[in-house]
Amino acid sequence: MIDTNLEKVQILIQQQNFEKAKEMLSSILSQEPTNIDALIFYAHVLMQIGETEKATQVINNLIETAPDLPTAFYLKCQVEAQKLEFDQAEASISEAINLNPEEADYFAYWASIKLVRKKYEEALKLADHALSLDAEHILALNVRSNALTKLNRNVESFDTIKEALNEDPNNSYTHSNYGWNLLEAGKPKKALEHFREALRLDPSNEHAKSGTIEAMKAKYFLYRMFLKYIFAMGKLSANLQWVVIIGFFILQKVIANVSVSNPEMAPYLNPILYIMIFFAISTWILTPISNLVLRLNPYGRYLLDKEEIMSSNLVGGSLIVFLIGLIGNFITPFPISETFFAIAFFGFSMMLPMSSFLSEDKKGIVFYATIALAALGIFTIYLINEVGTINIKMSTYYIYAFIGYQFLANARVIRKNNY
Repeated sequence: MIDTNLEKVQILIQQQNFEKAKEMLSSILSQEPTNIDALIFYAHVLMQIGETEKATQVINNLIETAPDLPTAFYLKCQVEAQKLEFDQAEASISEAINLNPEEADYFAYWASIKLVRKKYEEALKLADHALSLDAEHILALNVRSNALTKLNRNVESFDTIKEALNEDPNNSYTHSNYGWNLLEAGKPKKALEHFREALRLDPSNEHAKSGTIEAMKAKYFLYRMFLKYIFAMGKLSANLQWVVIIGFFILQKVIANVSVSNPEMAPYLNPILYIMIFFAISTWILTPISNLVLRLNPYGRYLLDKEEIMSSNLVGGSLIVFLIGLIGNFITPFPISETFFAIAFFGFSMMLPMSSFLSEDKKGIVFYATIALAALGIFTIYLINEVGTINIKMSTYYIYAFIGYQFLANARVIRKNNY
């Protein structure tokens, strides 16, 4: 009877009816708590519905019951990777491979972890080994393609992803990966075709959904150039990313100082400085502005969730504040115009924080930093309006706070994308 129920559970998992599968597995395990197959299915289901702590307990029970079972360590690796505990995950998958060195799934999954950790050569080597065990392994083909893209071996990358599609043309994950590779190659229209196909095959595919959003925004030249910068930075380690960010900031300061102290060089240095300033500002505002454009798009708005819609509304509000301040600065006399100038700068500078702070943990430092920055900006505008002229001290505080916020936001992104 239990074997029959496990067959039903397997069908429910294939149908992605995880809650019903969980209910049936709980019933089976209440009768037979050491049933190996039931424990394996139960751990898998718990991971699928996000109950990682409970899944960890089940897997630990499974390892106690069957300490020589490679599948148990494979599951342990998966739940640790889900919790972003990648050192432990690599140790677990290594143990699974020690117990069964002929399983392609293990090498392919290990390759996917190396890919996330930006160890692209190692990811490629592991994916190739998985393919030597199973030449048609879909995950291995996908990881191999992604690793080759990150190593700038684009021809081989596209050959590999096409091979994966030939093996399984209805695989949503492969289509979304193909889309991201095309997006990184600067082909947003072609990428959009694969993202749409991925979502047709699996409407819950978040990888494809986020790719669709980026591909729609990449129709615009400036955002397409911005994406090139994002992809290039994404290939670097955390330390190298900081070298680029801080190096750019220092270089900008050096050029500005040399231009001031050597007026004869200013005609040559100032254009470079202006380009650098434009680039820096672009990296701050292109994402919020493009999200706002997407929010106003009759199709794009359906890709955004409630928080993203609220964020785009806040960005729109910041943009309106900027425009009001800009217009007021031009049509009002001094010293009133200075208040409007401060309002314009405040609206402009708040577009980036407003685009992302709602997605932060409400107890997170970025969330509170955004609120503090807004409060400081409003207080600065109040003082300027009261005094009737620019309050240099408070304005300087706000500018430094704004620059500090950029470093904090960059730190968050770098930490999130490097493990």
